Amino acid sequence: MIRVAVVDDENIICSQIERYLLQIEEELNIHFDIDVLYSGEELFQQLKQNIYYDVIFLDIEMKNVSGITASEFIRKQLLDDGVQIVYVSGKTQYALELFQYSPLDFIIKPVDYVRLKQVVAKITRIMGLRSDVFSYKKNYETIKVKTKDILYFESDGRKIKIVTVNYTDEFYAIMEDLHSLLERFGFISIHRSFLVNYRHVKVFKYEEVEMTNGTVLPIGRTKRKEVQEIQLKMESRDVYDSRSNV
Repeated sequence: MIRVAVVDDENIICSQIERYLLQIEEELNIHFDIDVLYSGEELFQQLKQNIYYDVIFLDIEMKNVSGITASEFIRKQLLDDGVQIVYVSGKTQYALELFQYSPLDFIIKPVDYVRLKQVVAKITRIMGLRSDVFSYKKNYETIKVKTKDILYFESDGRKIKIVTVNYTDEFYAIMEDLHSLLERFGFISIHRSFLVNYRHVKVFKYEEVEMTNGTVLPIGRTKRKEVQEIQLKMESRDVYDSRSNV
């Protein structure tokens, strides 16, 4: 999932970029979580509440808080060098002034769909959004881990604990979003608080699963039938794969 802020005081531009991103989302098979903000002040409010973004599409010329002021706040006060800044403007004379804020790219208004798609493709390459890599944000850093190395996720509200074969960590996200993102890679929602990697389930039982690290996790009462059906489907696929490789 890529967390995106679209910041522009022109409603038409914001709507256009959001619409294009939703189209690109389907074409490139990636997932965006988009916040549309209509001023630099709104962006400041979000950042001051520790709401992070992977990418900010930032208008340069806005009233009160310009894109340049916002960039200075991000890079020099928050010391956030991880977020990718993409400037959006109808003018090009700012190039040298913007260089110090290490922008990812510069898009000229009116926004062109193909150009925006090129920028998004660059973002996915930088973030390593491949099927074997999961990325999460923590303290303005992007951390990547191979999906095959993740055992399970545990949620406590918006705080998510990730347990891997090598380490345990915490970050902020929504469990439903993680499930949507990782379901196609064999992750199963066994409980509203647990998302497990099928390849690391050692034992399936009616009320619980045992993971390869010995941890026992509960299966929610309303999830038991669904989990059994997914288990059978996964096991049937594994049998088919093993026969295909004979």
